[in-house]
Amino acid sequence: MNKKPRLLIIPAFRIYPTYSGGAVAQTCFLNEYIQSFETHIFLTSANVNPQNLTEFTQKYKGLHIHYLDLANRKKTKNRLKAKFAMVWALIVGQIIPTKSSGNSSLLSELVPANKEYINYLSKIFEQKSFDIVLVEVFRNLSITPFLPKGPLKVYVSQEVQFLRIQSQLKALGKTDQPFEKYIENYQESIEIPQMAKYDGIIVFSEQEAERHKKYFGQPIKVSPFTAPDRLILKIAEHPKKIVLLGAESHIPNKEGIEWLLENGAVALKKIKLPIYVVGNWSLTTSKKWKKKYGVQFTGIVDDLDQFMLDAIHLAPVRFGGGLKTKVMEAMKLGVPTVATTHATEGLPVENYKHLIITDSAKGFVDNAMKLVENGELRSSLSENSIELMNSEFSVTKLGKLRVAAIKDIYKEVKQADL
Repeated sequence: MNKKPRLLIIPAFRIYPTYSGGAVAQTCFLNEYIQSFETHIFLTSANVNPQNLTEFTQKYKGLHIHYLDLANRKKTKNRLKAKFAMVWALIVGQIIPTKSSGNSSLLSELVPANKEYINYLSKIFEQKSFDIVLVEVFRNLSITPFLPKGPLKVYVSQEVQFLRIQSQLKALGKTDQPFEKYIENYQESIEIPQMAKYDGIIVFSEQEAERHKKYFGQPIKVSPFTAPDRLILKIAEHPKKIVLLGAESHIPNKEGIEWLLENGAVALKKIKLPIYVVGNWSLTTSKKWKKKYGVQFTGIVDDLDQFMLDAIHLAPVRFGGGLKTKVMEAMKLGVPTVATTHATEGLPVENYKHLIITDSAKGFVDNAMKLVENGELRSSLSENSIELMNSEFSVTKLGKLRVAAIKDIYKEVKQADL
C-alpha cells in the first residue's frame, strides 16, 4: 500500500447538514480519510439534498463524489406514484418500501435496495477499482450481497439492532416476554449473516467490541467517532433553560425523553426554567407534552451552540448502542450535563468531574436543581469536560485512529490470505 489506497464510502440516511448523531458519525472523519486515501463517496439525494451538494463539496475538497439524484426521476404516467416515489426517496434514499410487519416497534426491518440505486453503484464499481469499501449503518447491510469480491469490505457498526433490542428489553423489564424475545431473535437472524460477510468491523467503544466478539470472528477495531471540534464560547453565568436533545424517530431518544417527562417534568417545572426538546418530533407528540407540562419543542435550531450556552443539558438515554453525540456535543461546549450511565458508555468520564451521572428521574431533577444553584459546580464541570474532549476526543486524534483501524484490518486480512 505504497500509493494512497482507493476507498469508497457508502453512507446511509441524511449525512449533511449534520442534524443527527448518525450524520456526525459518518462525516466527522471525511477530511482525515481524504488525507490518507483516494477517497470516494457514493451519495444520493437522501444523503445530501441537491441544494446542499455544492456546499458539501466545498466543505470536503478532494473528496470524489458519485451522486445519484433520486428526486429527479423520470415522471411516470401515474403522477401520484411519481410523487410518492420522490418523497420516499428523500426520506429513506436507497431503501424501497415494503409492507411493514406492523407487529412491533422493536423491529428494524432490512429491505432490498432499489434497482436504480444498485445500477448506479454497479457503474461505480465498473469505472473504478477500489482497495477498500467502507459501509455505514444497519440499513446498508441490504447491499452486502451486491458488493464485489475484490476490495476489502469494512462495516462501521453504529448500532447493531438486535443488541439494541437486547438493551431495550432489559431496560424496560421485558426480557422474559415471548413475543419480544422472538423479535430479538428474528432481528439477530437477519443481521448476523450479513455482518459476517465483512472482512472487518469498526465499533465505537470497548464495551461494543466485547458484545460484537460474542457473534463475529473477523477483526473488530475500536474507533470512536466524535462531535466536531468547537470554538470555546462563553457559557452564560446563570442557566436560563433545561434542554433535552434528540429526534423522535430514534427509539432510544423517544423512550428516554418521554420517560423523564412522564416521571420528572412536574418536579423539573419547580426549578422555574423552561424545558426545551431540540430535534424533529411529530406535531401530535409535541402537542401532548406541551399541553401536559408546558414543554417546548423547537425542531432543529439554527445555531445549536448558541442555543446551548445558557442551558442545563439532560440526557436520559436508557438503552441503545454507540456513542451519544448529544453528550459529546454538550461536553465540547462545556454545557453542564446530567446523563444516565448508558448515555456515557464509551466516554472516559468521571461522575461529578466531567458531568453528573444518574439513572433515576428523581436524580435528574435533584441534580438539575443542584446545577442551577451551584455556580462553582457548573464551572468545574464545564472546564473539565472541555479539557477532556479537546485532549481525548479531538477530530484529528480520533481521525488518525480511524485511518489506522482501517489500515490494520487491511494488513490483517491480507496477511491471513497469504
